[in-house]
Amino acid sequence: MTLQLFALELDSQNALVRFSSFLSLIALGIYLFTIYIITRKCGSHKFSIEEYSYKLKFMSLFEGIKNDNYTKYFQAISLIKKLLFMLILIFCYQQPYFQVFNLVLLSILEIIWLILFKPLEDLNEFLKQISCEINKSITLFFISALVLDQEVKIFSENSRSIIGWICIGSISLILAIQLIIDAIFSNGYSQSKNTNNSEDLQRNSKDFCVLKNRMRIIQYLYQISDISFIFVCQLKCVIILILLFQIKVLPYEYLSLKFLNNR
Repeated sequence: MTLQLFALELDSQNALVRFSSFLSLIALGIYLFTIYIITRKCGSHKFSIEEYSYKLKFMSLFEGIKNDNYTKYFQAISLIKKLLFMLILIFCYQQPYFQVFNLVLLSILEIIWLILFKPLEDLNEFLKQISCEINKSITLFFISALVLDQEVKIFSENSRSIIGWICIGSISLILAIQLIIDAIFSNGYSQSKNTNNSEDLQRNSKDFCVLKNRMRIIQYLYQISDISFIFVCQLKCVIILILLFQIKVLPYEYLSLKFLNNR
């Protein structure tokens, strides 16, 4: 969507280009409308008074998010941040200094937001989010140094390649940390879930079916959250690689030679 918006040509003589441009505008409208709907639902008075039926209806928006003045808009803020990230990445492609500076600033602002407000109730999800943003900020900081080096020529070619691989290692840690956190918390979550289920069953056996269905929904949401988080992390890794190729830290020829030598 963002790439097509960058190359928007509604008056093009090519019908396919016009159609793609039109679809990109529709996709942008749907995305912005989704942000509006989520913001409206999260800001509803029913959410502020913690009405159970309302939260059950929109469980995917409210699950695991604190009910505070600002933290309840976590989902909407995340969508806005992702849109800004892609817009900066695509539309500032010709201005690498401005591009990297704004990406670093956006990442730092999210770290401050997560630390100050702590919008997530689940410590597991909070640690994954904060570790992802910290590693991304560190990587972008090194990339900004490499971008600056294109003008002042401080680093040697070998040093630039080493820093480039450090950036790749830093973003690879995002997935590694996420898997480690899941492995640590999964055992504790399973044990606490079994304990809570047995206690609730002893208190009231009639609510067993309801409790079982709720736990299935929560487990399903956690699985979706993990899958989406891994996908987003992989996407960010690809974007960082694109930035590295853009500033010619890791040229394609270098990677192809490495691959051939390994074979």
